[in-house]
Order: sequence, then structure tokens, then C-alpha cells
Amino acid sequence: MLRALLALVMAVMAVMSLTLVDFGASAASRMPSPQVAIPEYVTVNQRLMQRYDDSDYYLAALPISEQDQILCIALNMYHEARNSSRADQTMIGFIVLNRTGDGRWRPSACEVVWQRSSKGAQFSWTKDGRSDMPKEAGAWDRAKWLAYNAWYGLSSDESAGRTHYYAISMTTKPHWDASATHKLEVGKHIFMKA
Repeated sequence: MLRALLALVMAVMAVMSLTLVDFGASAASRMPSPQVAIPEYVTVNQRLMQRYDDSDYYLAALPISEQDQILCIALNMYHEARNSSRADQTMIGFIVLNRTGDGRWRPSACEVVWQRSSKGAQFSWTKDGRSDMPKEAGAWDRAKWLAYNAWYGLSSDESAGRTHYYAISMTTKPHWDASATHKLEVGKHIFMKA
């Protein structure tokens, strides 16, 4: 509740051209030192942040760390379900958030989205070799807004703790489908606990 109220206050202040964040810091000052390996999501998010427009006022007022997390969730929503329903995209966002609270995955949304394992990537779009930059402006704006709402608890979480999903169109089900419980079909995906 407090996070949602803070987000609302920050968005209103951004509209009124007031800020709670010092935007004077250069991008270079926010970067880790050169000897530290830079996570892939950092460079993707930096390119995304350079593309701010008026529709991003609600993101611009947030601390960089929260912007990063919201953009990672939005990228996953965009690449996994941009041509599906809002409910489908929102469920995908909550799957990422549910994983951050489950010890089997890393604790931040960006780390969950970009996490690799011996079996590959968590999400196929992060390993397909294509550009991760969104090309469809309307779908990207919608994904950012839905991710923002999921992050701050402003949208209804229908995921009920589910941590997995796959596209209905998949011809071969994932290995974990057989042991999964609480299956729910939303849009173009099947969501479950595994």
C-alpha cells in the first residue's frame, strides 16, 4: 500500500515538473566499475532509458534501481506476450515477481528475467540472438504501464503464487508440466505452480 501511494505521489510530482530524484548524475556514475562484469540487462536498460518520451513521465521520477526492475518486467511482458491480452501480459509480470520471492530464483526482477542455468535461459527471447529492443511502440508503452502497475501492486494479481508458464502453441510441453499444479489458461499461455 505504501509503495503504491509513493508511486502515485511521484507520478503526480513528475507531471507537475517536480522531482524527488537527482537526475544530475550521469549514466557513467551509475555504472559499475570496469573490472566488474556488467549484467546484460544493464546495457539493455540504458538504451531503453535513452528513448524516454512524454508517455514515460511515471518512470522518469523513479530511482534508477526501480526503473531497471520495471523495464525488465516490461521487456519480458513485451517479448513473451505483446500480441496477447492485458491479463496475459499482467500474469507474466506477476510470474517474474513471484519468482523473486522464491529461493529457486534470484531476488530481483532483472536477475530473474536474465538468469541462465545449465538448461539455458529462463525466457526464450533472452537467448534468441535477436535485438531485445522493442520495435512496436504501442505494445511497448502498454508493457511498461502494465509492468509499473504490477510492480506497485496497482493491478490485480491473479497469479496466486504461480511461478511457471508456457505458450499454448508449444508442440512439446516443458518437462516440469507433468508435476505442475494449479494450472490456469489466460490468453495465449498456461500458468502453473511447479
